[in-house]
Amino acid sequence: AIPLILAAHPEARFILSGEGPEKAAIARQIQNLGVASAAILLGRLPYRDYIDLLFACDVVAVPSRNEPFGIVVLDAWAAAKPVVVTTAGGPRDFVDHNTNGFLAEARPDALAHGITALLADRERGRLYRQLFANEAAFSGRLHHPHIVQIHDAVVDEETAYVVMDYVSGGKLESLTRPGSLADFERVIEIVFKATRALDYAFH
Repeated sequence: AIPLILAAHPEARFILSGEGPEKAAIARQIQNLGVASAAILLGRLPYRDYIDLLFACDVVAVPSRNEPFGIVVLDAWAAAKPVVVTTAGGPRDFVDHNTNGFLAEARPDALAHGITALLADRERGRLYRQLFANEAAFSGRLHHPHIVQIHDAVVDEETAYVVMDYVSGGKLESLTRPGSLADFERVIEIVFKATRALDYAFH
């Protein structure tokens, strides 16, 4: 998508952060596409540096082909940054197209269209900051044994954070691997608790 974006915004610069088995292939693709002067490939950043990077950028893109939830999107909203996410993962369930973000198919042309559209509309960042603050305020009024309690939320020009209860126990990811799948009764229990919490929040 980078060459397509540069065709419309030659001043654009791209920062890709993270680790994984595809990192070397991405570095080669940057060279092959001839966009090395416009793209910086970083490794995994310390959390403070990651937050600083969100505040420094203009648009946050999450071009995943498989994304279970997408906490990066919430961090981007807290930093008042517009987001582009694909329809291939979890963020599509809470990103409302052209309301609190831009939904795109997991294709270079679709991602480029979304990013160029948001680069032309910088005012959306302020809207996303207010949406995040409103959502945090609403969630803080929910009191349910299966909904994490939010105690405080601060969003301003320099920083953003949410104070919430710590929940121990790890992630459900460990129950999705072959050989360690949860038994049927455990799956029903998780689904029951989640749906009861959602029903409470909705009403």
